[in-house]
Amino acid sequence: MMVEYKEMLEDGSVTSTPKRSASGSNISTPVRMRDQSVPGSVTSTPRRYGDISVGTSRSATPKRRTRSTLDGRGLRDAPPPIVGILGCGEFGLALARKLLKSGYQVVLGTRDPEAMKNLVPLGVTLTTRYEAVLQAEVVFLAVRRDHYDQLVFLTDAMSGKILVDVSITSRFNDGLRSNAEYLQWRLFPSCRVVKGFNVIPAAALDAELMDGPKQVYLCGDDHHAKATVTHIVYDLGFIPVDLGALKSAGHIETIPARFLPYWGLPVSVGIWLFIVMFLYVMIQDIIRPSVSDGSNELSRLPLFLVNRVLAFVAGTLLSAAFFPDIFIRLVRIFKGYGYRDFPVWLGEWRKARRHICLVGVIVGAVHAIMSLTILSPTYYPELYEKTSNRGIPALGKMMWSGEAFASMGAVCLSALLILGIANMPSGKDKLNWRETTFLWSNLGTVALFTATFHVVFLGIQVYPNGSLYSLFTLPVSLISLFPLAAAVLLKCVTLIPYLQKHVISIRDRLQGRKRLDDGDELVECVVVNL
Repeated sequence: MMVEYKEMLEDGSVTSTPKRSASGSNISTPVRMRDQSVPGSVTSTPRRYGDISVGTSRSATPKRRTRSTLDGRGLRDAPPPIVGILGCGEFGLALARKLLKSGYQVVLGTRDPEAMKNLVPLGVTLTTRYEAVLQAEVVFLAVRRDHYDQLVFLTDAMSGKILVDVSITSRFNDGLRSNAEYLQWRLFPSCRVVKGFNVIPAAALDAELMDGPKQVYLCGDDHHAKATVTHIVYDLGFIPVDLGALKSAGHIETIPARFLPYWGLPVSVGIWLFIVMFLYVMIQDIIRPSVSDGSNELSRLPLFLVNRVLAFVAGTLLSAAFFPDIFIRLVRIFKGYGYRDFPVWLGEWRKARRHICLVGVIVGAVHAIMSLTILSPTYYPELYEKTSNRGIPALGKMMWSGEAFASMGAVCLSALLILGIANMPSGKDKLNWRETTFLWSNLGTVALFTATFHVVFLGIQVYPNGSLYSLFTLPVSLISLFPLAAAVLLKCVTLIPYLQKHVISIRDRLQGRKRLDDGDELVECVVVNL
């Protein structure tokens, strides 16, 4: 056995003195040497086993935490990169101020540096666009899409740079889906394009309290470039969200141009329901009495009759929020399969069900406020007991149906308000999957049933009155009961224990998993919200 002793001389060179063991074999052991780059550290040379290098490093002094060691991406330990910004508009100047406050060296490139020198923040280097690209490692392109072609002269300077495109969607049709793809494949093919920062307005960059949007969506084909931009996002105080490859840039560019996504269908449905029922109420409660006996009921339109319309809209939207999941559950029960490509309209309906519920909550809250202002024997005589005092008829306390009507409405409104808060983005982010499913399944069912009985108790004393059905019209409350009753009946079918276990067995068979039974309690993970 030969042992090799090594020692370091004063000039930094290493000498070795081999010794042979008794067995005559030569082996090499790890040698401890002092690392000249880190004072006080001792490093052992690695021993290789095949293609794997094994070695350890320890330091007498703690190593400085850098951005590369914080996220584990393996970037070099280096100071923040020099950031260049092309464009001196509102966003470009706000971004320069934000980067400067975060400790970055900023180079601002413009066509006419002399004209912009009074607007540039102190500490930012102002130069031409070409010089800014040459000096910077990361370049933010803060110019409009129609000015891209004026940057062709920067093609050579952009080679190897990280280019961050902050533009939003445009009207141009270049055969590509996004501005970022146009930059990568048409204008600057030798650079590394990352899409990001387009959802952050200039006001959010200047805000001291960060009261604007905090998530920054990123995408790109180069992982190192995305990692570098991710560090910048963290340093600016925002939260990066990686959406994958550059082909996702088209989706990111349309985010700032969207107006209330997923709210269009619920709001449109609510408006159309209101218009149709408002016209119906006009015919039944204003035009019909005026023609039959000449009475004028127009004075009740602003509050009492509009409140009826809002009650119908709120009940219909609430039932519409539950119909998609009920339909899917019934199909799984009677067709015997768990996964299938359902119609597109059903998928869109199911995506919007939470927003439909929120619109129903808002309409229901307005209906409750209006009802409290007019809840009296004058407007709702059918809810109060009829008494007489010395032969004069009077209305006394509420009947049992009136009290049940009011209590069901209060419980329904409370459940809807909790659902509305839980479905808001600020509340939904704090709930896990099980809590969200519990609220939607159980509390939503309570709201649906109490809303139905709320209408039933109102009509117990009203529906037998035959005068309400003249001219082949139905009371508004009875029409409101139809969608609610349909949802309740179908929901009751899906709540039958045997059918529930049948659906779960279908799901487990498709997923290749067994049901978990704990005595009489079934532990399940519901695929669709009930």
